[in-house]
Amino acid sequence: MRYRMLEPVREYGLAALARRADQQQRTRAGHAEHYAGLAQRCDVGLRREDRSRHLLTMCREEDNLLAALAWAREHDRDLALRLATALAYFCELHGLVNDGRAWLSGLLDSGAGDERTRGEASARLGRLAWRQGDNDGARRYFGDGLSLARSLGDRLRIATGLRNLALVECSAGNGERALELSERSVKLHAELDDVGRGWAWTVLALAKATTAQWADCDRASREALAANRVQRSTALEATARIGIAFAAANTGDTATHRAHLRVLLADIGEAGELVDDSDWLWSASGLACNEGRFRASLRLAGAARAVSERGCTMPLTTMPFTESCLERARQQLGRRSADRLMRQGTAMTTEQLIAEALQQPTAGDRPLSPREREVAELVGDGKTNEQIAAALVLSRRTVESHVESLKTKPALGGRNELMAWVLARRFDCVPPR
Repeated sequence: MRYRMLEPVREYGLAALARRADQQQRTRAGHAEHYAGLAQRCDVGLRREDRSRHLLTMCREEDNLLAALAWAREHDRDLALRLATALAYFCELHGLVNDGRAWLSGLLDSGAGDERTRGEASARLGRLAWRQGDNDGARRYFGDGLSLARSLGDRLRIATGLRNLALVECSAGNGERALELSERSVKLHAELDDVGRGWAWTVLALAKATTAQWADCDRASREALAANRVQRSTALEATARIGIAFAAANTGDTATHRAHLRVLLADIGEAGELVDDSDWLWSASGLACNEGRFRASLRLAGAARAVSERGCTMPLTTMPFTESCLERARQQLGRRSADRLMRQGTAMTTEQLIAEALQQPTAGDRPLSPREREVAELVGDGKTNEQIAAALVLSRRTVESHVESLKTKPALGGRNELMAWVLARRFDCVPPR
């Protein structure tokens, strides 16, 4: 009798477990739908004035968002594609570019989503590939998104698609093609009277930078700022100000560069460690270099490079200027010192990096004059002031003045430190400047 009762008990238990599993799946599905909706609302918010609030919400809910995505990728790929698409910009801001690209790529390859959702997902995927410096991949994904927009007759998405392709051509160095595409995007946005035209102006500014048209780059960036009076997007304002700062950096206008960087960093400071973006760091490094603050320039560049390694690279259009700044700093300080300073930058907090970016230049930051370089070389040879005066046909007092000036440089507090600095530069095989 006891054994005959076991079968009904087993069947009852299995039925109870099935009901519980079904309830659990419904709960997980509801959880995923809820967080997909949250991600979509926050995604819109990230492009508005209160970006930091929405970014903070997504950071607080990151575990839930990722759990919802993991469940949806397994059980509801259409939902997963909507969620991954909504998370793409968050991934760009928060140092998850590599993950975001992998999610979107896998879901699109699986055939998930309707035509409109796939078009938007392709555009987001193109943006992440562009951020990684993969121009071929970005061009392919942006092209897919544009083709789907055309098939749907969606003129707004067509305008956005043209802008996206222009972005890739900028990074690929195809300036004329980038100008053509971005000008078409600006025109179409204007016909639609769409607030998104501000973003099209930022890409046109980058295209002008690609062809070294610095006045036009500045002008297009200011048009973006003007358009943002309606859109009121913190992200758009930041991008426009970086454009103005970049044009100023290439023309040596440190006052304009510093003024726009200061406004930009106010928002970065509000977001704190939530924003993992290399653009402002490279811009700040360029300003520091142009102001002669080579140590600050290298620390900021080290932090920027660390962010880039996490998948958020700076547009290749801007890299020649950035690399020239790094080389100037290395020549001033020596390569070993430069490497050490860049490593220091990777360990600094956002608050510390902002302070470094906005620090005012001092007398000690001024590059060496030709005569100071000559004096420094002779000090490095162990010459006394009298011997240096004789070799350079100067008075002893003049030599003493030059040596004292050299000691004002950071980390050169005495003659022995100065000698060690000169010898280290020689060891690095870098000629004094």
